[in-house]
Amino acid sequence: MAALAAPARADVCDDAVIDPAPVALRAGGFDGGRSACLRSDLDLRLDAHALIDTPGFYGTLGGGLRLGVRFVERVGFEWGATLQVADVTFAQTAVLAVTEAGYGPVGLHAAVSRATSLAGRDLRLGGVVGFELPFTRSALDASSAGGQLAGLATWEASDRVVIHGRLGVLGWYGASAGGTSTRGAIAASADAAVRTWSWLRAFGGLEVQGGWYGGGLDHVALRLGAHWRLRGPWQLDAAAAAPLVGAERTDVAFTFGLRHER
Repeated sequence: MAALAAPARADVCDDAVIDPAPVALRAGGFDGGRSACLRSDLDLRLDAHALIDTPGFYGTLGGGLRLGVRFVERVGFEWGATLQVADVTFAQTAVLAVTEAGYGPVGLHAAVSRATSLAGRDLRLGGVVGFELPFTRSALDASSAGGQLAGLATWEASDRVVIHGRLGVLGWYGASAGGTSTRGAIAASADAAVRTWSWLRAFGGLEVQGGWYGGGLDHVALRLGAHWRLRGPWQLDAAAAAPLVGAERTDVAFTFGLRHER
């Protein structure tokens, strides 16, 4: 009787630092990307974005603080919620400068995932649905809501590289005394998370989106960032996204998050 020993391999989702930072270009952050892995954690996140008319330095600067929580149930799905604790926007025009502060929205999401393999390496396939709830912003004279439905894939391409893919649809509506507006888009993205040290992953990727501004190309956006483990269950992530071409109005978006695995 003989036994053949083979080195045990960890699941691609075992280490949460492979996940890309969820940098988003839309207000409320409902369009942010993620991995196909299910997580249970607490997340405190600072988001920022800028829209600048360079010759006159007019435009808007915005930032917000988000608190999020995720749970993984034994039956194999993830659910969670986010609260935009603070939202601040500064607008500058040729004649005035205005700063507006508020809170909201509240967001909910659910995700599923299954394990398989590709070329002998771990592959996770999943999906996510997320949306912000109407009437959860401080501006009570108007309502808005946005959402994302996306398919996800996370593949361990090599011992050092993990690839994340996403294909989904985005939707949004806003209503006030002045009328109602709706928007929709199709988005696809790919990110590579590269292990530099055991505690740090650097990642970069591209996102292509179309339809938000009337049917054409919204943007091809470049994303760069890093995700690292501080100590035990604590993690930090940071990322920036900048549209390269297209009709996108946002010039750059940032995110910086502190996570605690549960």
